[in-house]
Amino acid sequence: MLSMQGASGRDYKSLYEQQLQAYDALQITVIQLQQQLAGLQKMIFGSKHERFIPSAVNTSQLSLDIQAETTASCSVTSARLISYTKTNVAVEQKPISHPGRMKLPENLRREEIIIEPGEDISGCKKWENRSLKCWNTSRVNCM
Repeated sequence: MLSMQGASGRDYKSLYEQQLQAYDALQITVIQLQQQLAGLQKMIFGSKHERFIPSAVNTSQLSLDIQAETTASCSVTSARLISYTKTNVAVEQKPISHPGRMKLPENLRREEIIIEPGEDISGCKKWENRSLKCWNTSRVNCM
């Protein structure tokens, strides 16, 4: 008879069975993770307007024979009429006047400084009295 034990004294049959059990457990884990991934992909990338459509009534499902409780009936014993007048009052909002920039104090010294350019400005436009005027001056070369 052949022995299943090797030189090191291991039982190969028990090791094989342990590996089979570990493999089966890993296969179950892989299947569960694949299903979870498919569900998450459907949630993320699936159509956003899916609706639940109930299937036809399942005839294999048994009924529980639970009787619904009767609802209490009520009757009006007394009634009274309450009336009121509702008025709406419109409040006019005053436009907010923006004060703008504050004026400078009158006691400050005021100076007018005119800066004249150092180069020839003939043919340039001149600003006078808030209107643009063109000044064309020509120089006569004297010999």
